Amino acid sequence: MAPLVSIGIPTYNQASYLPETLASVLAQTFTDFEVVVVDDTSTDDTPQVLSSFHDPRVRSFRNPANKGWVGNFRRVLAESRGKYFLLLGSDDLLAPGFLEWAVRSLEGEPTAAFAHSGVRFIGNRQGQSVMDFPPKLNGREYILQSLSSAQNLTNLSASLARRDWVVELGIEDSIFCDWILWLRLAMRGEVLYTPELLGSCRFHSANETKKVSSQPSRHLWELGRSVLTFAARENADAAMYARVYDCLDRLFSRYIGYLGRNHDLSWGQFFRELKSAWRSPARLVVKLRESGRAILHRFLPARV
Repeated sequence: MAPLVSIGIPTYNQASYLPETLASVLAQTFTDFEVVVVDDTSTDDTPQVLSSFHDPRVRSFRNPANKGWVGNFRRVLAESRGKYFLLLGSDDLLAPGFLEWAVRSLEGEPTAAFAHSGVRFIGNRQGQSVMDFPPKLNGREYILQSLSSAQNLTNLSASLARRDWVVELGIEDSIFCDWILWLRLAMRGEVLYTPELLGSCRFHSANETKKVSSQPSRHLWELGRSVLTFAARENADAAMYARVYDCLDRLFSRYIGYLGRNHDLSWGQFFRELKSAWRSPARLVVKLRESGRAILHRFLPARV
């Protein structure tokens, strides 16, 4: 029989973190789950790590060729069988009570799309992320808050969703596919939340978060495109489109502000990044205003 929960772990060259991640899953107080690990052609000791786990709930696969982050996400989802699905980073951790809380919450709220919790930050970045959310939030309100803040309010490694809903929607071909997934799921149901820190997100030099920050102008454009695609696919009304464009403007302003303060860049690098950032679908008046501010911010200190 299929388990109630599938925990998908896509991995690539994370052998040093994978044992701790798997141990945190196998220590869950709720036990009706499977773990689906897909190795995206790692060149480190990942195969040996996986072979050392003999728990029958752990099922592992290896891609014949590297599929990348999104492709491996899709493979993990396709191999899973549970009613509920959690995508866990192979360097992240679950607190022992996460599944017990999340399953109980979703079973008690059949119209809810997903449940998520507060998270700790570990590794190169320390801290925590706790939202000011009620235990159950209307899906539209969740979307509007996310767009207004111009950020993903849900961490993949501390969230449980209805698997058939995720399969139906599919995974967008974008490094920001998780944010868009939460927005699309929230169009279909409520969002459940606890501020309890039931997951841990690890920051280090090789994870996807680092890759995003290393190519900010490219990802600014890609994120803007993804947000606009979400609005079009969901036939967003005028009020939601207004929030979408506010989000795009805020993202552009945030990045250009960072660019203007980064005096390690030469003027040539600065203008190349600025030119690339203009591919963003932010509004023209915002692009002109924020670009002018960034140039002024770089120019004035040179005059002092």
